[in-house]
Amino acid sequence: ELRDGRRAFRYISAGVEKMLGLHAADLMGDAEPLCALMAPDSYAQYREDEARSMRDQTQYSGLLQFHLADGRQVWLHVRSAPLPSPKGETVWVGVDVTKLKEAAEAAAKSVRERALADARAIVAETFGEQAPAFIVRAAESAATAEDFDPAALRAEVTEAAQAANTDPATPNVGATTITVGESAGP
Repeated sequence: ELRDGRRAFRYISAGVEKMLGLHAADLMGDAEPLCALMAPDSYAQYREDEARSMRDQTQYSGLLQFHLADGRQVWLHVRSAPLPSPKGETVWVGVDVTKLKEAAEAAAKSVRERALADARAIVAETFGEQAPAFIVRAAESAATAEDFDPAALRAEVTEAAQAANTDPATPNVGATTITVGESAGP
């Protein structure tokens, strides 16, 4: 809520101290210390979404990133709903989802690293150590696509090797094409 032009909380759980290192009593009069910890992009998106929620009287739900004084990053899933009251009060609920966010990022990184390893292995199986650098780069680029299919890449690399030359040690560079995503290069 706004009090004397400042954001403040009517109630905030003592759990905010464990999550963000801030004292609930301090935030009751001024929410600025909490807002100051928010990553700039998160804060900007939050302000825009909160205004829309208040204007349209709809529920707000967002994932907010905080940069703590000790260097840690914390992610909170915050929900609020405008209550039908004369003052237009808003109830906030925050859940620390930092570990969930970190696990999701680690899983995505692992998937990307596995796709790159698969692409490099496919090129090595086809060309051995004589793989042209542009073939390796094209395969790595294909591995970063959301719809990466190792079997399709294997077929394209094999086709490229056959089109280049039957002897992978001396490829005909001008005849080789590997499709990356939806587009094909010359």
